[in-house]
Amino acid sequence: MCAIIAPRDPRSNEGVSVLSEQLGIPQVAYATIDQRLDRNDDFPQFVRLISVSGDFASIMALYVQRDVWRRDYVAVIYEPDYGEQFEDGFEDAEDDLGFETITESVSLGNNESIYSSLGEVKETGYRTIVLLVDQPKLVEEVAVVAEDLGLLGTGYVWLIAGAAVPPVMKSQQRYPVDSPTDKLLRGAALYSDYDPFVYNGEDDPFLKTWRNQGTSLVRRVNSVIPKDTTTNQTFFQAGDDYFQTVTPTEYAGFLYDAVIATGIGACNAYQGGARGNHREAILNQRFSGATGTVNFKYNEEHGKNTTSRDTRGPMFGVYNVRPGAVGSDGMRG
Repeated sequence: MCAIIAPRDPRSNEGVSVLSEQLGIPQVAYATIDQRLDRNDDFPQFVRLISVSGDFASIMALYVQRDVWRRDYVAVIYEPDYGEQFEDGFEDAEDDLGFETITESVSLGNNESIYSSLGEVKETGYRTIVLLVDQPKLVEEVAVVAEDLGLLGTGYVWLIAGAAVPPVMKSQQRYPVDSPTDKLLRGAALYSDYDPFVYNGEDDPFLKTWRNQGTSLVRRVNSVIPKDTTTNQTFFQAGDDYFQTVTPTEYAGFLYDAVIATGIGACNAYQGGARGNHREAILNQRFSGATGTVNFKYNEEHGKNTTSRDTRGPMFGVYNVRPGAVGSDGMRG
């Protein structure tokens, strides 16, 4: 085993880090932006093919200040541990971009903290609200209080970090029509890292390559999918036309680049037959990948690349949440 291509969830990455450290192999994350994983002493094998949360926040701040959507006053509502990682990015951007922020924290299951924070937004009159949380349940709790305080509807703009409503969960999350959560999400903007194939469609090189995969690969993958020990049935079997009929899920491009970066790094580390530092070899490369230019940020103070990707490589996107069809149960997606 030469590397672990890590899971999406930041807490899962923390658990996997124990294994990667014991084995002395790189742990290559492709979707988590959690800044805590950059602590080299705690996660010595960690590398990520996606931008870290502080940089992500800076890009969000740039979006807020675009000429076509210029905002002078921004309320940042964040969840401790997750959201506070973004706080500095927004505050650092204030002087450069010319807007003012207020920052308030909220906690899951703590209604008092939510009323206190949103009450401050109401009192100051700020109408652009950035919600930095990673728990869908907390979005629901915030929505209830926001409705009670009159912070939903015309005149208010909600910009939400993508982890709160992960793209893969959008089709599963349903709320009663005109419930507080329905009102908050309708028209809200979800800001996230963006797979180019989502934007480019069928003309995207990565998606074209995906479509060109044949039945031999499908059957090879099907043959190694684990079986349920109780039923002796495989968990999933793809049809022969899988790659022609199924579109990759979000972050597929980032996962692909994580695999390629790991492979190129291995080649460079083992070049000439002498084992090198695989993790350092991954960090010291640059290539054009499925998600754009893969390059790592350079730390001037320490004279080497950091574990996080340079924001000039990948794309970022904003999704407007649009109301879906209402089911017979009165729930809307």
